[in-house]
Amino acid sequence: MLKIRDPLLKTVKDFLKSKNVSSQPILMGYSGGCDSKALLYLSLECSLLFKFPLYVAHIDHGWRDESDAQAKELQKEVEGLGLRFYVKVLHFEDFEKKNLEQQGREKRLSFFKELYQKLHCQALLLAHHAEDQAEVVLKRICEGAHLTSLRGMQLDTRLEEMRIWRPLLPVSKKSLRAWLEKRALIPIEDPTNESSQFLRARMRKEIFPELSRLFGKEIAGNLCKLGRQAQELDSYFYQKNLMLFTTQKEDDSKIEWDLNPFLPLDRVELCYAIKQWLRMQKVLLPSSLMDIIIKCVVKNKVKKELLYKNKLLKIDSGRLILIKK
Repeated sequence: MLKIRDPLLKTVKDFLKSKNVSSQPILMGYSGGCDSKALLYLSLECSLLFKFPLYVAHIDHGWRDESDAQAKELQKEVEGLGLRFYVKVLHFEDFEKKNLEQQGREKRLSFFKELYQKLHCQALLLAHHAEDQAEVVLKRICEGAHLTSLRGMQLDTRLEEMRIWRPLLPVSKKSLRAWLEKRALIPIEDPTNESSQFLRARMRKEIFPELSRLFGKEIAGNLCKLGRQAQELDSYFYQKNLMLFTTQKEDDSKIEWDLNPFLPLDRVELCYAIKQWLRMQKVLLPSSLMDIIIKCVVKNKVKKELLYKNKLLKIDSGRLILIKK
């Protein structure tokens, strides 16, 4: 394989190589913006190196009058590169009035998952970059998330059966823009990314510049560093706690985990172990309920029940019992 002199191309190529990329298709989410346009052309070059089919998916949220024309423009671009293009068109009435950002994300991922399964893909490529990571970390700090939850997004993760790769996560948006400009590639600028109606836009345009001004330096890099440290902490506890889950038993009606052989545990270890176990069961609880669970385990409470979003958790003498139905 020829030596690659382009640092950005080398970043993506080395990432894919580290994942033992196969000949199965890879699906990529494409908006036409700066980050996804860079990833498209970088991934296309890598698809020729590694010999995998690259498929491109775009979702038109229907929030702007020009979005239909832009979707057609993206289709022409992608098909002109010899790639398959898949598009899903939504309408404003498909959304509730509250939390448009979250709904948009859920609808995008649902569409990607549908294509992923249909096309038998090995991974979904997303173009999140360093500033995106910094925004996620800061948002979680402000929400009072657990230390290990400050890890932000991950380079390689799973959403149910869908594997998600983010090879540009360590790369700054400035580097991506410079890469596009050097190749005369013009991204589509989405005005909704600048709208103060959305939290991410307010963070990008107002909060980050103000924090950087107050501290006298850019803070995005330090937030990304905090995210990496949180990932290391998360990985450490995950490996350390695997032995604790050997006492888990499961049948058709419940999942039961007996902590008694390992008690007493340091509160930090106990907190993370319970959080990790609940995450494995796809149960996400607010910190207030987590505090109650930990207190009940420490005090060896008998027959305590917690109901949250149709999930029933029983705590009984050092055992956690999650009722399936």
